[in-house]
Amino acid sequence: MLDTSELPGYNKWQDYCAIKSTVPVTWTAQDLDFTWQRIELVNEIDPNKDFWNTFASSWMLKLQDLFRSWNCSVEGTVHYMSYLPKLGPNLLPILDHFKYQHQSYNLLKITTGCSIAWHFDTFSSLVKRENLSREQWDNLYRSIILLEDWRPGQVIEIGNEVVSHWHAGDVLTYSSQVWHGAANFGKDDLVVMQLSYLNDH
Repeated sequence: MLDTSELPGYNKWQDYCAIKSTVPVTWTAQDLDFTWQRIELVNEIDPNKDFWNTFASSWMLKLQDLFRSWNCSVEGTVHYMSYLPKLGPNLLPILDHFKYQHQSYNLLKITTGCSIAWHFDTFSSLVKRENLSREQWDNLYRSIILLEDWRPGQVIEIGNEVVSHWHAGDVLTYSSQVWHGAANFGKDDLVVMQLSYLNDH
């Protein structure tokens, strides 16, 4: 069994909750048509391949081992990502609220009956692309922009807080050490935008 003390924040997960804010809704459901890549949480990284060799990617492998030790199923943890897609004019204004020197974004979709297991964000892509240090990682943040109103069966847990009944435009922000997860046991897709950035202001 993986020693969870090797993973940032695990032993202090109860100390955290989401920082809440909002952005104006300038988009509609028609703006959320993206090309999606299927991700299997328990099979996301092939340990036999050279995967960037950073501290962050090492954590990704440890998380994958953790999910397997919890017997997370492949189908139950499938989700869909769209990495740095071209945003239409109605979604672009979201980025105006997040102007950082080092940042990235993606879209996430969780379909009916699926979840993203309890984890912390390694920010491995951002770390690699921006050549960020372990010390800088401590100041990385993620903001989740809820793109549609809450639907029954959709929940997000951030640290010690369970979030539901949100409205489109609500924003949930947390730092790199915060453990979190999401589940969709309702009938409608859960689609969010994720902004990742180094809080160097």
